[in-house]
Amino acid sequence: MERGVASASFESRRFFDGFARVVLERRARLNQTLSDLLAEIELAREDAAAAFRELKKYELVETRQKAAERAVLDQWQQRQLDDMGIERFRRNAAN
Repeated sequence: MERGVASASFESRRFFDGFARVVLERRARLNQTLSDLLAEIELAREDAAAAFRELKKYELVETRQKAAERAVLDQWQQRQLDDMGIERFRRNAAN
């Protein structure tokens, strides 16, 4: 439609050609910018995924470490209870 209106006169055709060229150049720049931004977004997603995987490794190690510490504490507490039970048994047996 614009081309039809612009072709009505030499002057409007001349301005339209310049306008169309600028619009096409701007579209190309915008498409290139969009493409660049999409690539950056993909890299950021990959970085975030790698960071998340690394975080999960540390969380897993921390969970295992806490479980091991808890197991040691549980063993110590059980030994204490066993010792108290043995001592009580000895005292009752002596009476």
